[in-house]
Amino acid sequence: MPESSRAVVRRRETDPALGKSVRPHRLSRAATVLLKVLACGAAAWMVQQRAEAAFGRAIALQPEDAQAQYRLGNTLYDQKKYAEAVAAYRKAITLLPRYAPAYNGLGNALAGQKKLDEAVAAYRKAIALKPDYPEAYNNLGNVLRVSGRLAEAEAAFRRAIAVNAKYAEAYSGLGAVLYQTKKFAEAEAAYRKAVDLQPNFAAAYTGLGNALLAQKKTKEAEAAFRKAAALKADPTKSPPGPRSPRP
Repeated sequence: MPESSRAVVRRRETDPALGKSVRPHRLSRAATVLLKVLACGAAAWMVQQRAEAAFGRAIALQPEDAQAQYRLGNTLYDQKKYAEAVAAYRKAITLLPRYAPAYNGLGNALAGQKKLDEAVAAYRKAIALKPDYPEAYNNLGNVLRVSGRLAEAEAAFRRAIAVNAKYAEAYSGLGAVLYQTKKFAEAEAAYRKAVDLQPNFAAAYTGLGNALLAQKKTKEAEAAFRKAAALKADPTKSPPGPRSPRP
């Protein structure tokens, strides 16, 4: 038997029930992607658990360390433990009353609890302490938009962009507000800027598709929706959804 044939036989397996050789099973693309996502999720969970334990030990050694409390709050927030995150951020603020990032984190955790008015107050305090804080402006814009305060939300997103002209999430937020106020051409421009800055931004492509469709630009809208769907189908190629980094 030629060497190539023997190689083929070696790569095949025998099905005991049928008594026939079968090709080794190959995972579908969807299954492969799912396994990758699950693996990434499991790894992230382990990292978060270790981080929470590490910050807990640091706090036990130095209970008056505001930064340790703040970082613990971040870790708890990432795990959606919003009530515990609020407590950690409040402790950080008690220890260091002018700590702007802790107020921003507090706003995130309060928003996670749907306490939107309290979240707005926390973001505004962060901005008062640090006027050039684009993440706090962006977060404020998101909460104001959800609350239906669209004019204030637009102003917050525009301020975030003024501070950081390459802030894709702020352009996407601005696009959402402009779409809601039926300024479709302006919304299109904002979303296009967002995807130019962050090409794998699935949510911004969806928003762009909506803005194009509202202007009856059907073919362009279809292309944007297809791009969004492709990115959502393989989350390992798409960055996390808009979430402001915390200093």
